[in-house]
Amino acid sequence: MEVKVADVFECPQCGGNWIEEVQTNVVLSSEVAGIETEESELLYGEAAWDGGVVDRYQCSRCGYVLGSARTPEGLVAWLEKNPKGVLKWMK
Repeated sequence: MEVKVADVFECPQCGGNWIEEVQTNVVLSSEVAGIETEESELLYGEAAWDGGVVDRYQCSRCGYVLGSARTPEGLVAWLEKNPKGVLKWMK
């Protein structure tokens, strides 16, 4: 069963409903597609990444860390212990 994050998560700190995965030891490479000459600003195209280890899951809006979850299973377990919406009815 697939559910939307907004249906199962509400940040206890700010009320946001977006989760982001924060990784360390990631190699990120981005295509430089252009240059804004007046501001000397780079314009980016496609990006690719390799490697990485999950450091934490957090609210994308305020940075509230979702417990000690470091795996998808850990995130689901945290959401089950802190239910909102759909997960309240899945038990």
